[in-house]
Amino acid sequence: MSSNLPTNLAPRTLAEAMEFSKLLSESTMIPAPYRGKPSDVLVAVQYGAELGLHPMQAMQNIACINGKPSIYGDAMIGIIRNSNLCEDIQEYLEGQGDQTTAVCVAKRKGSNPVTVKFSVQDAKRAGLWGKSGPWTQYPARMLQMRARGFALRDAFPDVLKGLISTEEARDYPVDKTVPQMKDITPEPEYKPDISVFLRNIEDCESLELLSQQFTVAKMAFRNSAEALKQIVAAKDAAKDRINRAAIQDVEDV
Repeated sequence: MSSNLPTNLAPRTLAEAMEFSKLLSESTMIPAPYRGKPSDVLVAVQYGAELGLHPMQAMQNIACINGKPSIYGDAMIGIIRNSNLCEDIQEYLEGQGDQTTAVCVAKRKGSNPVTVKFSVQDAKRAGLWGKSGPWTQYPARMLQMRARGFALRDAFPDVLKGLISTEEARDYPVDKTVPQMKDITPEPEYKPDISVFLRNIEDCESLELLSQQFTVAKMAFRNSAEALKQIVAAKDAAKDRINRAAIQDVEDV
């Protein structure tokens, strides 16, 4: 059955925005922190509009930390990738254990690539490593978010309108001189999909890349013995395949 509703319900004037925000704030279908708060809805929708986000996307991805707006890292990279100024973004981890470093390379059209690294050692110096919450549950992802935030802000400040990532903002000390505002949207729970990690390991064509993907997977599932068994098995199988291929190449020569 077709619908006559537009795919993007967005206000075009301030009066429409105010009425739109009031209607949304009365709905039980929006995130709980917005309910009954049309002013918060209006501000979030406005920030989203400046970034190219539709109203519902803005309410899910704009957060207020220490009185300043920020944007979740997944929305941040989505906005940049959707920009015609973006040529390429690459993210990966290098090293293992305490030498693990997250790397983000952001390439803006007509400019040199911006490469930012954020390591376990950087996290330790900042007092982040081992911090309760995401830094303990998903350390590899948090390293990735920090490198991503810095690189994208350096390469695309105009696209991001000066906003920093929510993941970064939450790690800053609370500014007690600023009236504290409750985060207007809860951070989406990150649940890693092991099938994605196993597929990345299985697709490796070199031992160097295999080592990198193995480190990423281990850090993501370090609290799951069963998942680690699958990861080790996948790594061993991929290593055997890569070694056999190398031997075959030598014999063919």
